[in-house]
Amino acid sequence: MQMLLLILGHWKLEKKQQHAISRAAYFLGRIYTTGIEIANIDGIESEDLPALQVATDPHKAAAYFEFAYRSGYKHAAYYLGNLYFHGKLSPADKPDYERAAGWYMADTENPYCQFALAKMIEHGQGFTPNVETAELLYRKCLNANDYLTAESSYAIAQMQNNEQLPLTDMQKLYKTAAEIWLKDDHPESHIHLRLARMYEYGLGVPEDLSLAIDHYKAALKTPETEYKLGQLMQRIDGDATEIYAHYAAARVGMLYAEEHRPTSATAQQAVRLATMYRYGLGCDADHETAVHWYTVAAERGSIYAQQRLEVMEMQRIRQEQRAAEYAEKQQQQQNLSFAARLLNTIGNALRRQTLQDQQSATATTDRKQRRMQRRLKRALGQKKTTNKFSSNIFKGSL
Repeated sequence: MQMLLLILGHWKLEKKQQHAISRAAYFLGRIYTTGIEIANIDGIESEDLPALQVATDPHKAAAYFEFAYRSGYKHAAYYLGNLYFHGKLSPADKPDYERAAGWYMADTENPYCQFALAKMIEHGQGFTPNVETAELLYRKCLNANDYLTAESSYAIAQMQNNEQLPLTDMQKLYKTAAEIWLKDDHPESHIHLRLARMYEYGLGVPEDLSLAIDHYKAALKTPETEYKLGQLMQRIDGDATEIYAHYAAARVGMLYAEEHRPTSATAQQAVRLATMYRYGLGCDADHETAVHWYTVAAERGSIYAQQRLEVMEMQRIRQEQRAAEYAEKQQQQQNLSFAARLLNTIGNALRRQTLQDQQSATATTDRKQRRMQRRLKRALGQKKTTNKFSSNIFKGSL
C-alpha cells in the first residue's frame, strides 16, 4: 500500500511538472509569435536592454506550440492554426488553409478554434463556403467571452443583413455586439468602422448620423472613411469646406490606389470616383471622366455602374434632343422675326408708295383742276368779249 501511494505521488508530481513544462512551452510560443521589444526599464542600463529583447520567430513559436500541444496543452492548437492561416511559416507568407484547419480541428472544444473555423467556412478559405455551418459554429461562441460573443454576433448579423441567412435575430445580434464594443473606452479602428456603419444605418442602435461621423473620424483615415465622412456631412448639411476637403482626400487616395495597387482595386472604388467627378465632389465636375470610371466599375461587375451609364446616355440623348429642339425653335423664331421685319418693311414701302401715289394723284388732279379753271376763265373771258363786241355791232346798226 505504501508503495502504491509512493507511485501515485510520484505520478502526480510528474503530471504537475509535465503540465508546467507544456504551459511554459506555450508561453514561449506566444513570446516568439509577438516578440519582446523594450524601450527602457527603470534600473536597467540601456546597453543591457538588447539582452532582454526577443525577436519574432514564427518557426520557433510553432515548435514550442507543437511541443505544448503534444504535452497536453491543447490551447496551443489555436495559435499553431493562426501561424499557418496567416502564412507565417511560408517563405512567401502564403496562407496554408489546409494545415490551419487541421490544427483548429485538433481542439474543437476550444471556442477560439470554433470561431476560426466558422470564419474559414463562411469565406470559403480551405472549405466550400457554407453559411449554415458557419452560423452553427458562430452560435457556439456566443457565450464564451465578450470578444467572441461580439465577433460571432456581428458575423451572424452580417450574414442575415446580406440575405445569406433568414432574417431572424439580426437587430438583437447587432445590439449585443454594439453593447460590448461601446463598453471599451478605446476600441480598435475596425471596431470604430463597424460602429459607424451601425449608427449610419440603425443596426442594433438608433440611427444617428452625428455618432456615425464621430466613429468614422476615430477610425484609421483611409480614402473610404474620407468618402463616408463627405457623404454623411452632406446629409446633415455640414460645413461645405470640410465636406469638399473630405471628398478631395478620398479622390486623391483612390486614384493613388488605382495606380499603385491595381490588384486590390474594386468596383465600388471606381463607382465612388465616378460619382465624385460626375457631381463635382472634391473636384471640378467632369462628365467624360465620370463616364470613364463608371465604365471601369461596370467592367469590374458593378450593375449599378452599368445602370448609371445607361441613365447618363439617356440624359445625353435627351440633352441633344432638347438642344436640337431649342435650336430649331430659335431658328423658327429668327425666321418669323425676319419674316415679320420683311413684311413690315414691305408694308412700310407700300404705305409710302401709296402715299406717294395719292400725293401724286392729288397733285395731278390739282393741276388738272387748275388747268380747267384757267381754260374756263379764258373761255369765260372770250365769251364776255364776244358778247360786248356783238352788243356794239347791234347798237351801230340801230
